[in-house]
This record gives sequence, C-alpha cells and structure tokens, in this order.
Amino acid sequence: MARLGSLDSPVKGLDGGADTTVGDMVASAENMEGDALERIQQEQLKAELWACVDSLPGQQPEVIRQRYEGGMTLGAIGQKHGTTLEAVRQIHAKVLRELRKPRYAKRLRPFVPDDERIYSMAITGNGVGKFHRTWTSSTERVALDVIDWEERRQMHLELLERVRR
Repeated sequence: MARLGSLDSPVKGLDGGADTTVGDMVASAENMEGDALERIQQEQLKAELWACVDSLPGQQPEVIRQRYEGGMTLGAIGQKHGTTLEAVRQIHAKVLRELRKPRYAKRLRPFVPDDERIYSMAITGNGVGKFHRTWTSSTERVALDVIDWEERRQMHLELLERVRR
C-alpha cells in the first residue's frame, strides 16, 4: 500500500482486463446493499401490518390509521368521529389486543429477529421455582429448545435426502 500512487491505478490480473481500479476494490463505509434490504423489509412489514389492520371490522382500521399514519391524538380522533376520548381509547386498546392474536402474529413473525423471538418466548415460565427445578433460566431453556429444534430439523433434512437417493 505504501507504493500505491492513486486510487485510480488499474488493477491487473483480474479477469484479464485492467478495467478495475484500486478505488473500486476499497470497501465503502456505507452498506448500500444492507440498507436497501433493510428498506425493502421495512416496506414489506408495513404492507403486512396495514393489511392486518385493514382486515379488522368496523371503524377500527380508520381509528388506527388516523392515530399512527395521521399522527392524531385520541381526543382529536374522538372529536372527528363525534365520540368521546374514552370510546376511542377503548377501540384503540381493542385493536392492539386483536393484533396480538396468533392469526396476526403468524403473519408478522417472519419480521421479528430470532434473538427477539427467544427473548419474548423466555418471558413466560420463569421464576425461582422453575429455576430450582431445572437449574436454567427461562432464556437458556428457550435457547436450548431452539438449538434442539434446529438439530432435529437438520436430522430430518438429512433423512429426507437419504430417502430421495
């Protein structure tokens, strides 16, 4: 690198041509592919989430859209619909409870990173009594279950491959 004169110097020996320069081979500080994939995943998540919201009955989708897309307060939404803040708050709470149900959670689960999934699964079934029986924390138990599931999955895939041959 000490003998390098310019980033525009051609690099010889790659694919038989000298079209590549040293500057083309230097890693960028920006992760443009990662950023693009992240944006695509965020757009897919938004589309799936709003599809879940739009499938709800009555005025529930409209209340949620006004709250989160429109940035309106619950009081302002109540005034617009000619109802009280408390009624809108109850609709809002009901929608959030509904979106936590398995039929919607299954649609949104692919967007949750595995480490977050392990944490959320570990919240249940923990406590001193359970620790004294198993000598593992709830997070450790879930992580071990995930590892065990992956091993069983790999074993099934290998068995399937042997059957195919």
